[in-house]
Parts: sequence; structure tokens; C-alpha cells
Amino acid sequence: MKEIFYFLVDLVECTIKGYLLYQMVSIAGRVQKDPAFVEKRKKYLLIFQYVLFHMLFSYIPGLKALVYGGNVYLLNSKQTIMLLLLSLLCSALAGCYYGSRVKKLSFYLVFTYYAIGELVRFILYVPGNIIFRWVLRFFESRVQDGNIISMEQNIKYMLVLEIMWNIVFTIIYVLTQFWLYRKFMKSFSSDGERIGPWEFLFLMLSSVIGFCFCLFLRSILFTFKEENYVYLLDENPELQILTPIIALLGIISIFSSVYLWSRFKKEQEESHALFLYEERLSEMEEHMQEMERLYEGMRGMKHDMKNYIADIEGLMGSEKRLSKDTKEALKNYLDGLCTSLDELDMKYKTGNPVTDTVVNRYLRRAEKMGAIIRCDFIYPAPLEIDGFDLSILLNNGLENAAEALEKCQEKPMYLEIGSYVKGNMFFLKIRNSFSGALAYDQESNTFHTTKKEKSYHGYGLKNMQKSVEKYYGKIEYRVEDGVFVLTAMLQGKAKEERLHLEHE
Repeated sequence: MKEIFYFLVDLVECTIKGYLLYQMVSIAGRVQKDPAFVEKRKKYLLIFQYVLFHMLFSYIPGLKALVYGGNVYLLNSKQTIMLLLLSLLCSALAGCYYGSRVKKLSFYLVFTYYAIGELVRFILYVPGNIIFRWVLRFFESRVQDGNIISMEQNIKYMLVLEIMWNIVFTIIYVLTQFWLYRKFMKSFSSDGERIGPWEFLFLMLSSVIGFCFCLFLRSILFTFKEENYVYLLDENPELQILTPIIALLGIISIFSSVYLWSRFKKEQEESHALFLYEERLSEMEEHMQEMERLYEGMRGMKHDMKNYIADIEGLMGSEKRLSKDTKEALKNYLDGLCTSLDELDMKYKTGNPVTDTVVNRYLRRAEKMGAIIRCDFIYPAPLEIDGFDLSILLNNGLENAAEALEKCQEKPMYLEIGSYVKGNMFFLKIRNSFSGALAYDQESNTFHTTKKEKSYHGYGLKNMQKSVEKYYGKIEYRVEDGVFVLTAMLQGKAKEERLHLEHE
């Protein structure tokens, strides 16, 4: 009966702790952003592997003897280390499968889950062990009196006490873990940002130190020598105070590192947002300057139009039959007039004043470099994609293309920009001549910058990434046969969705 009861208690405890492991690793879902990530089978895999591993190695004699070094029963605390490390390895593999696109983050979360769990165990273990031993001495003293309870009754009381104590300790242990994991998940800020190698090392350091401290305690905590039980804390009473204090400091260290990292990411995000707003403001200023230039040019053309007409009439009326020189002068005059009018005209019409300005500015710059231009870009008005969000893609994409053309040694150069709509999906493609090579950084998901100002490394591409993620899309880059290709996909609002929103 006792064995069945403990089996059920262990099963419930492992199931709860397996669920807590899943909750911990689910933090990676904020970063991964993969539809397949939310599959239930991955969730259940994390829980099931944890429960299965611990129940098998705790209740099957052959497996138990394997991890305990040939013994079914614990002879020293060092024997528990192998079981802990195997459990960590199994959970780490399942966690990395669960967060397949953010393996470093997933591994860190699994490792930290085990580190916090071990530190909590030793925070509660020392005072719990002191209280339990005090209760045992209390019952032993009553037995020695000989007039209160019999030895047989004492054995029954001891069995009940053992069961009650294990239940109480397990409940307190699981609730403490639950509270700390919830605090950890709230303090961990990782929305849309992957962890770089140095950030990973910084976060892992405190967890590794805490976990190694727990392994050290497990290796020396207790042992049997010549049938005598040797307990480390009895031989060194000062450790009864130092052990929970150091374990508590380990947890504080883990939370401090997460807090500092989250603050750093938040400040970095605020800096990035400020940079984005400044970029938008700059784009608006450039748009206003372009409109002002066109307006001033139109005013000047209007003011001089009468003079232009008079000059043309003078040239045509100076002779009854125009001479060759007069015709040539008239032709040059009209060509100059047309050129002036072209400067005031938006050569490439996209269907939106903001995108008109951006596209014409960069394509005019490319034309001056002698590039062959092809523009099939049309603003997707029915999909209700904000013009300034598209201008971020166009500004950064076309600026990079223009810079690539300036460095391009092969002739002829060309720049192509196009778009099309399929359902409620909008696709943008920019192709340009390119010579050289790009170094792709898998951690930051961007290319290494070649600009002199390294402090703004990757901000343009990150701004583009933010813009497409706002519309649940993605952006891809590739180089093929001397051509750089940028492709962006954005999801707009379908007609049915717009009607539904208008109805509400």
C-alpha cells in the first residue's frame, strides 16, 4: 500500500514538474514565431519525456541499478548525480526539438529550469531536514518514557509521519518552484529577439554556477561508511546556514542576470524604436522637400510660361520660312523646356504620394549612374498597408541597391523593382546588379554591414524586418549570378475582414 501511494505521489509530482518545464520552454515561442511551434504534440512530448524518464528510472530495478552504479538502493548522495544529468540531457534534447529555430534559447531555458529546481531543493532541504529530525526526536522521547505509546504504535505513527512529511515537503517544493518559474517567465523579455553568443554566455553563467554548486552538494551530502550514516551537515553545522544562503544567492544571481539582460534588450529596443522614428521623420522631411521642390518649380514654370510662348512666337515669326539654324535653335529650346518639365514630373507612378517620392528619388539616382531601370511597383491600396511601412522597405531596399550599383564594376547595370498581389498577400521584389560577397550573420538574422558607422549595424534590415512582421510577413535575401534579390511578403486585410471591421 505504501509503495502504491508513493508511486502515485511521484507520478503527480513528475507530471506537474513536466508541465512547469513546458511552461518554462514555451518562452521560446515569443521568439520562434513559427506556426508549427504551437503543435500540441511538441507540448506533450516535453511533459511525457519528463514523466516517463523519472518514473522508469525510479521504479524499474534494472534501470535504477544502471544509474545508481549497480545498486538498487542509495548508498551515498553522489549516486543521484547521474540520474540528474541524464534527465537534463533528455529534457534538453526535447526542448531543442520544441524550439527548433531557437536552440540556444531553448537549451538555456531547460538548463535554468533544472538549476532553479536544484537550488530550491537545497534551500528547503536543510530547514526541512532539521524540522523532520526534531519531530523524530520528539517521538523517540515519548517512546522512551514507556507510559505514553507502545513501540508498535510508534512504528505506525512514524509511518504516518513519514508519509505526511513527504507530502508536505513535495507540496511546498512544487509550489515554490511554480512561483519562481512564473516570476522568471514574467521577468524574461525576449519578444522577437534571438539570443546572441555573448548574451547566451552571460545568461548561462549564473545558471551554471548555481547548478554546479548543487552537484557539489550532491557529491558529498551523505554516505554510508561501514554501515554508519555520515551526514555532511552534522559534521559541519555551519553548512546548515551557508547551504540555503548560497542556494538563495544562486537564485538571486539567475534572476539578476535575466533582469540585466532584459533591461539591456529593452533599452536596445527603445534605441531601435527611436532610430526608426528618426528615420520616418527623415523620410517625411525628404518627402516634404521633394513636394516643395516640385511646387516651386511649377510656380516658376507658370511665371515664365508667357515668356516661353513669346520666345517661341518670336522664333517662328522672325522669318516666313524658318532657316535651318532657326529650326535647330527652336528644337534645342523645346528640348530644354521638356527637360525642365520632366524634372517636375513624377516619372514613375506607384499610386501613393509617399511611395511615389521614394521610388522616383532612388530610381532617378540610379538613372544618373547609367543603370537600366524597370519599375513595375504598384501600391496595394485595397490591402490597407500603411504607406510609411512600405516606405521603410523601399527606402532601405533601394538605398542598398543604389549603394551596390555605385560599387558595381560590371556593365551594364540594372535595377528592377516590382510587386504583385495574390489574395490578401502583397509581394515586393527588388533586383539589382551586384559585385562582391555578403557575410550573413545567423544570430542577428542580418548581413554584416560594410558601412563605416558600425554603431548602426543592421538597423536598416531590422527596420525592414519589423515592418514585415507587423503584417505577419517575412523578408528574404539572396545573391545569384551577380544579382542581389530582396523579396518581401506582407499580409494585408482581406475584403471580408475589412467588411467585418466596418460592420463592428
